[in-house]
Amino acid sequence: MPELFPKVNVPQKPVVPKFVADFYESIKDAFEYKVYDLCLQFNSDNGELSSELDEWFECEKNEPIQTLVKMKLYGYKVEQEKLHTVEIPDPHGMYKIRYLFRNSVGNIRIGGTDYSDIFSTTETHLTEAEIKQDFEWAWQWAKEVE
Repeated sequence: MPELFPKVNVPQKPVVPKFVADFYESIKDAFEYKVYDLCLQFNSDNGELSSELDEWFECEKNEPIQTLVKMKLYGYKVEQEKLHTVEIPDPHGMYKIRYLFRNSVGNIRIGGTDYSDIFSTTETHLTEAEIKQDFEWAWQWAKEVE
């Protein structure tokens, strides 16, 4: 039996890093003008983009202009950052485990415990940026959360 309705190719929302989503949100109200302005910036030496955003635009596989247009037309999803736990070696400390965690006001701190299930709590699941902001030296002990 022939199909009455052919399958329609539904466009997918692009998945982008948070910094791209933040940039899009800053230009979306004047999208046409801002994209045009962006093109002008790339043709001049006085571009004002952050280095992270500039690198994203320079990578052809990102299809940056197409991606921005798709974001405008279909919406977008923000890429989920990988989360990590950090157990800091402290063989002579008073606790079995030293670790990094996010406290109740959002600051990253060093904690100590004797309970091995501490890494099952979301307070110990941190992004690379959170860890490196004040504890770059501890990054060497980071393990990706599965």
